[in-house]
Amino acid sequence: MKWESGLQNTSVLVICTLAEKGEARLCVREMKEGVVVVMPYTPSCNPGDMCMFPDLLDGAKFREEYTDDGSGEMYASYYCEDGGRMEGPDMASCGGDNKDEVVFEGICRSDGEWCDYEYRIENGYVYRADNGAVWFKCNDHSGVSYVMEGDERAQCMDGQAIYPTCIFVENDCKFSDDFENGYKEWEVSFNKQKYSCNTWNGWRIPEGESGWAFCDGDTPVYPVCVKWSCDFKETISDGTQESIDDSGMNAWYTCNDGFRLEFGENYGRCQINQESNEIVYEYPTCIVVGAVCEFP
Repeated sequence: MKWESGLQNTSVLVICTLAEKGEARLCVREMKEGVVVVMPYTPSCNPGDMCMFPDLLDGAKFREEYTDDGSGEMYASYYCEDGGRMEGPDMASCGGDNKDEVVFEGICRSDGEWCDYEYRIENGYVYRADNGAVWFKCNDHSGVSYVMEGDERAQCMDGQAIYPTCIFVENDCKFSDDFENGYKEWEVSFNKQKYSCNTWNGWRIPEGESGWAFCDGDTPVYPVCVKWSCDFKETISDGTQESIDDSGMNAWYTCNDGFRLEFGENYGRCQINQESNEIVYEYPTCIVVGAVCEFP
């Protein structure tokens, strides 16, 4: 167990009893203006300090501590005693993006308190599941959305599962099915709609931009497709370009004397990689006449 290093020299970690709860826990005892003050200790992290993970955390028992040297974040594993079962992740974290707190999502439950959750709610869906715990989001579409009432995580009370509720809301910002030089994708998010350009006709989303339309108040703002052209090589290995078609997306090549086309394809083409939005090229291959291809 590692104690937090950020305490002042006049501060001492002690075990105390909280009068209002009658339970023992970790406290800080320090001198303030000549008076000894004892306060409940809240686990926290400070930049450059070690995190202090308590022995007991929401009913779970400390097991082991780990350090992630890459991000500076620290972790500790916990387990349930007396036959309890852990619902949710058994790892607590501190540091990184959560410098000021220990984050732990695990809950120790007895068999009588355990719930087997459904993986679907009305107008919603599961977006995360971890060791028996489930988290939900509400459906959202262009012009029609649902907002969540209650916590994203399903709760278990006396063996009964309690789910969040998705409430219907109408959005006046509606996205068109028509998109100039492109088409509407199936991907949607709240107040956002994905569009793609007709790459086979030489249109693309400008480099560095996304294809998402979004809402500015009740007004949809759309991406724009721009015309792009291929920059084919005039020569390839042992071959020369002959012509480019009217679309500018295909180029024909001939092989030099003593060489022939492999597989008989004499054209090169360029197209847009839909994931990276970059132009990629494919060229024919010229091989020596009489060469025999060896296949594995």
